[in-house]
Amino acid sequence: MTAAADWAARIAGGDRRAIARAITAVENQTRDAAAVRAAIATRTGHARVVGITGPPGAGKSTLVSALVKALLERGQRVAVVAVDPSSPVSGGAVLGDRIRMAEHQTDERVFIRSLAARGHLGGLSRTARQVIGVLDAAGFDTVIVETVGAGQSEVEIAFVAQTKVLVCQPGMGDEVQAIKAGVLEIADIFVVNKADLAQADRTERELLAMLGLRKPRDGATAWRPPVLRSVATTGEGIAPLLEAIEQHARVAAPSARQTAGGAPIEFRVTKKVARLHDPRKAFELVEIESEVRTDPLTGETARICHFAFPARERPELDALVAGTQPSCPFCPQRIETVTPRFPEALVPGGRLRRGEALLFPNLFPYDDVSAIVSLSRAHFLPMDALPAAIIGDAFKLAREFIQRTAPTLAAARSWGIVTWNYMPPAGASQVHPHLQVIVTDAPGNALRRELEAETRFLERHGVPYAQALGVAERGRGECLVLEEGAVTWSVPFCPVGMLGDAEARIAGRSTLGECSEAEIEVLARTLSRLCAAYARLGMWSFNLTFFPDAEQERSGRHWLTVRLLPRFYLHPHLHNSDVAYLQLLLGEKFGMVYPEAHAAALRQSLAAA
Repeated sequence: MTAAADWAARIAGGDRRAIARAITAVENQTRDAAAVRAAIATRTGHARVVGITGPPGAGKSTLVSALVKALLERGQRVAVVAVDPSSPVSGGAVLGDRIRMAEHQTDERVFIRSLAARGHLGGLSRTARQVIGVLDAAGFDTVIVETVGAGQSEVEIAFVAQTKVLVCQPGMGDEVQAIKAGVLEIADIFVVNKADLAQADRTERELLAMLGLRKPRDGATAWRPPVLRSVATTGEGIAPLLEAIEQHARVAAPSARQTAGGAPIEFRVTKKVARLHDPRKAFELVEIESEVRTDPLTGETARICHFAFPARERPELDALVAGTQPSCPFCPQRIETVTPRFPEALVPGGRLRRGEALLFPNLFPYDDVSAIVSLSRAHFLPMDALPAAIIGDAFKLAREFIQRTAPTLAAARSWGIVTWNYMPPAGASQVHPHLQVIVTDAPGNALRRELEAETRFLERHGVPYAQALGVAERGRGECLVLEEGAVTWSVPFCPVGMLGDAEARIAGRSTLGECSEAEIEVLARTLSRLCAAYARLGMWSFNLTFFPDAEQERSGRHWLTVRLLPRFYLHPHLHNSDVAYLQLLLGEKFGMVYPEAHAAALRQSLAAA
């Protein structure tokens, strides 16, 4: 029996000692941690995960104890993960929550574990998700997660819990205002605990008023977060709270379990801390953090470090544009005479046209079927003023070409890939805006790896990865940038570029050929807005690539993805590239900006339009 199989058997069998050891292994990342993760990988998704969060002194632990008692009366097995503040000396948990739940310690139906936050912001321990996975695999019906009382920073509970309960206390006053931008946005149920105290009515009114301003998450209107009252010390209000939790489970379970249960999306971050004597601070001993993130789909890593670099310099584009126009092969005065034509059997007339867009063969082809789309008659279109109509016509022309030529390939499977390299930092050989389109049976290593991982995800969880990721991102709320219709733009959890990137997913569509005219127009419109937002942030070049599935694939495993990567010269005078050796030689993504901060900057730039 392998180590993973041994762990799996003991955890599933309810061996409390094995469960405790497994939690210790994943919490401290011991040599058994990998075997434990392998043991539980396919055995989670059954437990209901309830998050209890709120400011210090609200009575969360007492409320949790009362909930455990009520769940036991209903015949459930219950686990509690109590994330305690860390001891500043040992780094271990203070264990106050376990003390307050002592009445359940000897009950075999209950498992209580305290975790040390160890300075981790966001309300959860770094390993809380894996601990929950162990308890889920052990067969507990409900896992209650109580977070550190850290106020508005406790938004990480949205990552792991299907139902989030915010516990408040009467007389919070300004504290209610303080939580508005954080926990208020992720909570599903609000509880005014200690409701026998004065000012409970006022706190309830303030919460109801703020909820009236809250934008529904995930576009859902079926669930309106209730504001309940409780006196946890006497058990008053616990039954209505439990009923609200179960009602929310019935309403939200399909989408919630895709994320936290049946189709788990794990946003895994490993913090790195370098200690050095900093000459910038009179050689004071300092700690400098970096991160290694793990891609939720492929398991590949991305490294995020902070380096000082010169402010980005936007060159004088007028001179650059004017100097390239006389010899441009895509301008109206030359395009008809210097660009090639396709054979009539492949493309009648040799070229395709739509609006200002013209499609013709690539004189330097990348594959058997390779084309260029010149977007416009204008030699230059500024990044902050790329017309949506022109972009849309070019995408529609690419779609027509792919649909026309894909059946001509001898291969059983073919991919239609569209790329746009805008301006020199992106590798563009011409200033004139143009797309490259290839129809190929060799889709590239990155796309192939992604599709293989999505196949495994669909087989294991029964939903497309993109759908589950969308649910997780909406619950998380930090990386979403722009939504319209079926198109959602977000910033990837693992960035590709040094200063970040963005990606759009078109819901339910696997290829460009499956997209309707209206969906392409929405994509073009949102892309135009996003390019302008990047331009306001000082960018002036980008790479854009469509990641489709095979034209013949009908499994639904993949949603068409469009990735936008801003490009720049790291230091123009030294000709530094914005591509790190880590990417080229070690195959590791590398970024210099946290994706969450990048998404916030994009949202702010969009709002400034």
